[in-house]
Amino acid sequence: MGWRGAPLKQVVEGNLLEVARRAGWTGATRQYKIQISQT
Repeated sequence: MGWRGAPLKQVVEGNLLEVARRAGWTGATRQYKIQISQT
């Protein structure tokens, strides 16, 4: 058992959630929405 057994997508999503948690949900969400709107 371990992260090797998890699909890559799940691992990436987990990393993104960890980054968002460290940055603070509101700040991360705001920055994410800004990036989407600029695309």
